Amino acid sequence: MKNKKKRAIVVMVVIGVVVVATVAVHAFTGISEKNAGRGQLADKGRAVNNENSYQDSTEDKVEDEDNRELYKTDMQSSVTVGVAFKNPEEKDEDYFNFEVALNTPSVALDGYDLSKMTSLNVGDEIEITKDIQWTMVEGGGHHVSGTIKVPRQYEGEKIDYKDKEYIRLEIMKLDGINSRVFEWKKDLFYDQENKE
Repeated sequence: MKNKKKRAIVVMVVIGVVVVATVAVHAFTGISEKNAGRGQLADKGRAVNNENSYQDSTEDKVEDEDNRELYKTDMQSSVTVGVAFKNPEEKDEDYFNFEVALNTPSVALDGYDLSKMTSLNVGDEIEITKDIQWTMVEGGGHHVSGTIKVPRQYEGEKIDYKDKEYIRLEIMKLDGINSRVFEWKKDLFYDQENKE
């Protein structure tokens, strides 16, 4: 339990750093754009690309270095969402488990019920939208972390995700964004098994 709390705190701190960096980059590029000629707009494009590179590098700061590829981020709008797919490292026959961290400088996050805003696709043929659980573990206001649990039963059968092409978690209508998609590919599941 302490490891999960530590991991959630680390994820929240990483997301906080990313949000601050994003705001700084947007402020800088906004100032540059006001005085922009064509050359300065090209520089703005590089700044945005650097911002995306920085976003991708947040995975390097995830506490468990061996499993950082299980962690994905979405930085649309003013809410940054980080999601870690836990099943490859923590076996659970009953649920798909995801750690979630939400971070923002401006939106109250307490009121969001992710159980009603989430769906899970397991390959092309399975979509789960019911009986999804959201548990807020810590935080409140602008910084929230918790877990999403999705049943591993579909039409009376247990789902084995390792033979599917992908797992795709979608969070909808969070802070006005229609869809935030977090996807893990089949080859990642086998890489995780080989590390054990």
